[in-house]
Amino acid sequence: MPLERGLLITQSCTFARKGFFFFILQSECGDLYKVSLKHEDGVVSDVVVRYFDTVKTASGLAITT
Repeated sequence: MPLERGLLITQSCTFARKGFFFFILQSECGDLYKVSLKHEDGVVSDVVVRYFDTVKTASGLAITT
């Protein structure tokens, strides 16, 4: 089902450790995306977005270790 109006991100969470971090985003369709940034000295050189999974739309997201 293509969306004519774009895709809305409804939830997000961040995983961070020293020198490493990424985001998990969920769209209104339930699709989960992992977003990571390649950076050096505070300058972002690349944004990598990967499809992760599709689940029911969440009211909140959390990453536990």
